[in-house]
Amino acid sequence: MARSKKFKFTEAAQQVAGLGAGAVLSNKLASFVPVENTKIQAAAPIVLGVILSGKKGILGHVGAGMVAGGASQLATEFGITGLIPERLAGVGTVTVDDAYYSPTVEDRMAGTGEEMSY
Repeated sequence: MARSKKFKFTEAAQQVAGLGAGAVLSNKLASFVPVENTKIQAAAPIVLGVILSGKKGILGHVGAGMVAGGASQLATEFGITGLIPERLAGVGTVTVDDAYYSPTVEDRMAGTGEEMSY
């Protein structure tokens, strides 16, 4: 019989803490880069994050968070993230017209609710 993997809370907490800290640090690091070009400032955390992501433990997770944060900043600098909400406007929204009456069990048993056909 195959054994299931046990969830390890401390490892998951290290990953989450490391990724979050790395994303926050990527914003701070970008402000210290002595270059006026904002695209280069945004790319700097990606470079350091790639170096750190090769490390073991929480430091590797911090590096992965820096890569994610830097990639997000770089996408913003190139204007990529501003296009996404416009393209997805209205996707996944529910209006009153989309809602329908769903009879309860009591309504069905009392014969007052309309049957739904599928």
